[in-house]
Formats: sequence, C-alpha cells, structure tokens
Amino acid sequence: MILDSIFEKLGEEKAFAGYRIFSGEIYTAVEDEDGGIGISATPDIPKNDERAEQYMQKVILQARINARTNILNQDYSPADILHVGNLKPDENIAMAGFIHPVYFKLKEAGIAVKAFDFNKKSLELLPIEEMEQTIRQADVLITTGTAFSNGSLDNMVQWMQKKARLYVIGPSVPMCKLLFEIIPQLQGLFGSVVISNKLIEKIVAGAGTPHLHQELKKASLLR
Repeated sequence: MILDSIFEKLGEEKAFAGYRIFSGEIYTAVEDEDGGIGISATPDIPKNDERAEQYMQKVILQARINARTNILNQDYSPADILHVGNLKPDENIAMAGFIHPVYFKLKEAGIAVKAFDFNKKSLELLPIEEMEQTIRQADVLITTGTAFSNGSLDNMVQWMQKKARLYVIGPSVPMCKLLFEIIPQLQGLFGSVVISNKLIEKIVAGAGTPHLHQELKKASLLR
C-alpha cells in the first residue's frame, strides 16, 4: 500500500516516536512523544471484525504519519484546489469520495464533476459501478484523505491515465512530499495542521470536521 510505503520511507529517515491513540466516532487522533498530533477519519469501518481491525491499524498508521509530517513552520501553500487546480469546464473530472463543498463550488463555476461515494447518499452521486471506468477516462481525479487508509487510492492510481492529474483533499491527508515521488499523477495535497491540543478532547467526544476548524489550519503542498 502507498500508506505503508510512506511509513517505511519516513521511518528510514528517523524512527517514529512512541504515541498515544485517542479514538472518536468520526476521527482517530495520535499524539506522539515528539509533540506531534495527527488525525485520520474513520467513515467506512468494515462490519467484519477482522477487516475492521485491519482497517483501524491503517487509520492509526495514517494518523502517526500525519503527527510526523503535518506540522507548523513548514513551507505550505495557502492555496486551495479551486485556485491552483487549473480545472476547466471541458475536462473530464471525477470525484471519489463526495466532498460536498468542493463539488458545489466547482458546479457554481460551471465545472461538472462526476462524483462517487461508497457510503454517502446524494442525488448528485453516480452509481458506484461506474466509478472505475470514469476514473480511467478522467483528466482529473479528486479524492479524500481516507483513500490512503482504506486502500482505495492504490487501485485508483492504477486506473488513472498517466497524463491525468490527482488532487487529494481533507484533514486526514498526509502532508508528505514523498508522495509526489510515489504517485506520478499527484499534483496537490490539500490537508491540515493541528494547532491546538483541544482537538483531542473534541475528537474523543465524537466531533466531526465542521467542529474542528478552530483546532486545524488548512495547508497545501503542490508539485
């Protein structure tokens, strides 16, 4: 998995510190002994106990990576995908994982998006059976940070055309430059940095993304 590759490469640079796990209904947080805090969303936990355990191991792995990489005082860009993605109305754009605000902002700009989601229900979503073929034909793929931990990103990168552009969005996104080496199509990472440890108690209390904005600062990395 891409996630395992990042963890291994980062571990070769510097051993990962010890850590504590804080679990909530929507997010899991890791606080490491170096003072870093990373989060990872858990929207699609499998019902099968064994698969759920394996999935949570990946969620924790992603949160540990984020505790290492998503830190302040880095050279992050303040830009968002709407300003730097260079998305055009005549492009074939796919969205895997329904990112509601981005979808409707693009729609307002006259840019059509073919959106899919394994769990969410919305009139805007297309049948999941059409997702693979849509991604194979897409000029642009927009997906979420959870695509790392659930493994779907590995498949989607294989489906994508080599000339297609990939953008990953959400608080769970690892802000890791190594990803540009691993994924040739990747053009931008739009994630977050934890700026307050109050986030941990909010996550444990079950808070979702809309209630974490005061504890997070948006950040982006571009190729």
